[in-house]
Amino acid sequence: MDGLERDENDPEYKKIPPGSVYEFKGIDSREKINIPEIPRNRQCTNIFCCFPVLLICLSSLGLAIYVAVSVDVRRFVNGEDECGNICGIENTKVSKPDCEPQDYTNMAITSYSDRSCVHECKDDRVLIFNRCISKENDIEIDVLVYYIFNVIFKSGVSALVMALLAIGFILVVLVAFRYATAFTFWFFVVVMILLTAAFAGLFWYLSMIIQAIIMTVILIIYFAFLFILLWTGRHKLVIALIREASIAIFNIPILLAFPVTTLIILLGLDGFTIYLVMAYLSSTEDEISEGLLTAFWLLWAIGMILMHAFVNGFQWMVIAGSVAGYYFTKDKYQVGNTEFVNSFYVTIRYHLGTISAGSLIITILSIIRAAAELARDNVDDASVAIVILYYCLLCCVACIEEIADYLAKKAYIITAMHGKGLLNSGTRAVRLICMFLLDLVMVDQFSYLMVNGAAMVILLITLGIGFAMHLNDWSDYFIFLIILGVYLISTILYFYFSLLNASIETTFLCFCEDKLMNDGSSARPYYMTKSLSNLMVQCTDVAKGRLFKRREKRLERQRRSEDNN
Repeated sequence: MDGLERDENDPEYKKIPPGSVYEFKGIDSREKINIPEIPRNRQCTNIFCCFPVLLICLSSLGLAIYVAVSVDVRRFVNGEDECGNICGIENTKVSKPDCEPQDYTNMAITSYSDRSCVHECKDDRVLIFNRCISKENDIEIDVLVYYIFNVIFKSGVSALVMALLAIGFILVVLVAFRYATAFTFWFFVVVMILLTAAFAGLFWYLSMIIQAIIMTVILIIYFAFLFILLWTGRHKLVIALIREASIAIFNIPILLAFPVTTLIILLGLDGFTIYLVMAYLSSTEDEISEGLLTAFWLLWAIGMILMHAFVNGFQWMVIAGSVAGYYFTKDKYQVGNTEFVNSFYVTIRYHLGTISAGSLIITILSIIRAAAELARDNVDDASVAIVILYYCLLCCVACIEEIADYLAKKAYIITAMHGKGLLNSGTRAVRLICMFLLDLVMVDQFSYLMVNGAAMVILLITLGIGFAMHLNDWSDYFIFLIILGVYLISTILYFYFSLLNASIETTFLCFCEDKLMNDGSSARPYYMTKSLSNLMVQCTDVAKGRLFKRREKRLERQRRSEDNN
C-alpha cells in the first residue's frame, strides 16, 4: 500500500505496521469495508465482563436500598429529643431503654437548646427547616445545623445557577471552535500557559517548593511542546482536527444534549450517596449493625467507581461511533442524528461488555491506588528507603491508571469503528499510536491544553458570578459556594469537553484508518475533507514526511557515488 513502506532507519516502534483493515477484520480484500461496521456484521464483545459488573452494581445498589429502607432518615431530617423520639411523628419505639415513645405529631419543631420537640420557637431563636436555631449561633450543634440547612441550601441554589451558566458558556465556546477555530485555539492555549506561569510564580512566592517545582516543570513541558508544534507546523493539524470535530458535533446536534443525560445519571447517583450519608448519620445499632454499615460503604465505594467509569465509557463509545459515521460518509453535510441513533443502538446491543471490561480494569487500578493512599500514614513513620520505595510505587500505580484510562478510550473508539473486543481494539489502537506517534502526541497534548484553558476560564467566570450574587453575605457562603460550585461546574465541564476530546481523537484515528485504506486516487479516494487531507498529509511523517525525505536524499547520494565511481 502506498506510503506504508518502512525505512530501514525508522525507529523500532514504526517497523511493525498495524496491518490492513482487511487483516484486522478478517475479511477478504474484495469485500467492502464498512466503517463504522454495520450491525449485522458485529458480534457481542467481551460479554463475560458484563457479569461481574452487573453483580457489583446490583449488590451495591441492593445493599444501599436495604440500608435506606432499614434506617429512619427522619431522625436526621426532623431531629429528635434526648430520648430518641423523632419530632413530627407518632413514635412507637425509642433508642434509649429508660424512655417512653411519645406522640409528637403536632410537635414537629426541634429545639436544640434542651433537646426537645416543641410547637414553635421561643426567645431569640428562628425557625429554619423545622429547627429552632439561635441567631447568635452560640451552641455548637446550632452552628452545624444552621450551615447544613441554610447556608448549604442557599449556596446550592447559587451553584445550580452557576452550573446552568457554565453550560451556556460551554455552548458559546463550542460555537467559537466551529466558526473561529484558530483564534479560539490560540486564545485558550495562551490562557492556560499564563495561568500555569501565574500559579508557578505564586507557589515560588509562598515558598511552596514542591508545588512550585511541579508547576515549573509543567510550564517547561508546555513550552517544549509549543516549540515542536510551531517548528513542525503541526499547529495546522491540531486546528484542522478541532475544526472537523466541531463540524461533526454540530452536524449531529443531539450530541450537544447527550452529556446532559450522563450528568443526570451521575448526579442522581451522587444525590443518592448524600441520602445514604444522611441514613448513616440517622442509623442506630438496633436498626443496622456497624459491621454491615462498614461492608456497605466499602461495596458502595467500589460500585460508584465502577458505575462512573462505565457511564463515562458509554458516553465515549457512543460519541466515537457517531463521529466515525460522520467521517466515513461522503456527503458529510447530510449527516444528522441518525448516526447518533445507530451508534447508541450498536453500543447497547453489542459492546456493553467491552465497556464493562474497560471499567473493571480502571476500577481495579483505582482500588489499588486508594489502598496505597490509605497506607500513607503508616509508611511515613518507616525508614527513608521504605518511604522512597512507597512513593515510587504510588507514582507507578497512578501512571498505570492514567495509561489504562487513556488506552481504554482509544480502544472504545476502535470498537465503535470496527466492532472488535477490548484487547484486539486496544492492540490496534496502540499500533496506530506508534505509527503516528508524534502527530498523536501533538494533537492530544494541545487539544487537552486548549480544553483545560477553556475550562479554567469558564470556571473562574462562573465562580465570579456566583460570588457576585452574594456580595452582602459572601463570607458566610464562601466555603460552601466554592465546594458546590467547583463540583457542579467541574463535572459539567468534564463531560462536555469529553465530547470535544472524544470527537477530536476519533477524527484522528479515523484519519489513520483512512490513510491505511486509501491513497487519494480516483479508485480509492479519501473520506476526509480536502482541506483536512492537504493539512494532514503535510504534517504526517509516515506517508511523506521527513523520514522518507531523508531516504530519498540518501538514495540520491548513493546514485551520485555510483556515477562518480
